[in-house]
Amino acid sequence: MTLLESLAQRDLIVVTGKGGVGKSTIAAAVGRMIADRGRRVLLLECDPRESLYRMLDVPPSGGGYVTAGPRLFVQNLRPRDVVDRLVRERVKIPLVTERVLDSQVYRHFVDGAPGMAESALLGHALEVVLGRAGHDAPEVDAVVLRGIRFGEADTVLSILTPDHGRLSAIGKGARRPRSRLAGRLHPGVCSRMTLHRGRGDMATVRGAMVLEAHAGLWERGHRLRAAGCVLESALR
Repeated sequence: MTLLESLAQRDLIVVTGKGGVGKSTIAAAVGRMIADRGRRVLLLECDPRESLYRMLDVPPSGGGYVTAGPRLFVQNLRPRDVVDRLVRERVKIPLVTERVLDSQVYRHFVDGAPGMAESALLGHALEVVLGRAGHDAPEVDAVVLRGIRFGEADTVLSILTPDHGRLSAIGKGARRPRSRLAGRLHPGVCSRMTLHRGRGDMATVRGAMVLEAHAGLWERGHRLRAAGCVLESALR
């Protein structure tokens, strides 16, 4: 049995080492070869600079799943997002949940606890292997029609999708400067969003990747007025 044949039989492969030794290159090459052998492969990275998407010539992940080829997917994951999701799943009282997530003590613990990042990443990988991740978080292409400030840093959105029509969603912490959603949920922006649907009518935006910012709309007054009319019409 060759090394590649042995790797292709495994459910989880961890590529690790010091910076600059070629981890991303090896992960991309191995993932592509295993996908070519007929298995579904998710390349999961936690480097906030995102490098895998460049090697595979696909858009940045931004926390969502990006298709990189037949049976091959890429996701850039921030470990803290995994822990945040776990808190939301376990703490059933929304007010308490938001108080915990906004707590400086919680943030310092998640960011600084030894082994927390590695445990969160491996826990997410295990959920993927067991089929518990991704099914409740579909990707949709959507245009943001309106964004309303909610609470300290959230944004309540009205979005328009080609397959599901108009939807309501909330971007948790989207107005924080360091948020993964910052700048990706403005009105008029077309994004590929990863949505989580809970028990209520409003979905939660877990990730967003800008497909078209339509920056030219906001450069001239007449364009701005026209864009506003179009978005307002879609809301009715």
